Amino acid sequence: MKLIAFCSGLLAGCVLLGGPAAADTVATKIARLGWLDKTTARVGELDVPVGETTDLGVLTISVKSCLRRTAPDEPENASYMQIVERGPGAPNLIFQGWMLASSPSLSAMDHGVFDVWVLECTDKPGKPAPSAAAPAGGSAPADAPEGADSVPLD
Repeated sequence: MKLIAFCSGLLAGCVLLGGPAAADTVATKIARLGWLDKTTARVGELDVPVGETTDLGVLTISVKSCLRRTAPDEPENASYMQIVERGPGAPNLIFQGWMLASSPSLSAMDHGVFDVWVLECTDKPGKPAPSAAAPAGGSAPADAPEGADSVPLD
């Protein structure tokens, strides 16, 4: 696990900082994350401020850093996160490291119920535009994970 976190951190550093001097890497205040609940087939987005923690079902997500690389290079968003599963007994650390928005499978979180990935790093909190499949009002259904906007896939 430590080797994977080290390699993903090294890769994120190379991707974000290794470009020409003309590109800027900006530390942002908010990580916008996408999520999928595999048991209910619900997807959604949530904003997590850097330095704060939020709950998604049985998961606790802590965002430690969120960096955005701007043009003229290929834009990139990367977030350093810790994800812990709460349950009976001691909490279980299931992910710690950098996630890249352009390559979510490179540093994927492995969990039986939830998938979580980085969408973007931003300074502006906001809700995603409701899709045609969203419930009326664009709010999360009663059985959705706490604090998350949700859209059914069906």
